[in-house]
Amino acid sequence: MILRDYHLGDSSNLNLFKRSTEGWDINLSYRIDVSFGRLDLSASETIIEHIKQQTSLTLPNREYVDFPNSGSGANKYNCVGAINWEKGIWSAGWNMRYFSSYSQQGAPGDPITTDQSLIPCAGSYANPSQQYHDFYVGCSFDGSRSTSGSGSRVRRIMNGAAIVVGVKNAFNAIPPFDANLQSNGYMSPYGDVRLRSYWLSVRKAF
Repeated sequence: MILRDYHLGDSSNLNLFKRSTEGWDINLSYRIDVSFGRLDLSASETIIEHIKQQTSLTLPNREYVDFPNSGSGANKYNCVGAINWEKGIWSAGWNMRYFSSYSQQGAPGDPITTDQSLIPCAGSYANPSQQYHDFYVGCSFDGSRSTSGSGSRVRRIMNGAAIVVGVKNAFNAIPPFDANLQSNGYMSPYGDVRLRSYWLSVRKAF
């Protein structure tokens, strides 16, 4: 007996689940020289229109935008604005981060659960929008000044050095309450549970 075109099964790969996303990234920047130095202005925004994902062969694609606590979801709008100033060895800057409001887990439309037990704790279906402001001041020594004469030892040490000090969340904004995030102190994941924080950077080029 001869068997023709006989096989035990199809071993080829199959894409079982589908995931798609649509959105916009917008970036603007402008540099201007003014009497008190140079200004760099910038702004960027991410708009997520859709995050659609299928998690089972028997289920349709579901929308995850506005549900960052549900699987691979995310809030819809994220914005960053910045102003940076430079003059001589000095620099300073301001940075603003904005995150749009998003739905609490279990709110109507949640793609993974209909359990609304967290809603009474949150007090609302939506978590409010939030924004945080950061500032820094820096000083860079480029080595262009003379290293001879009085104080030359200090100048030689500082040549090629850059010192920057900054503060994150300068206005000490408290992240909104998020009833789903026990691991983050019940605070929104877009904020920092440490609230205002300070940082220092020292760099030396040889």
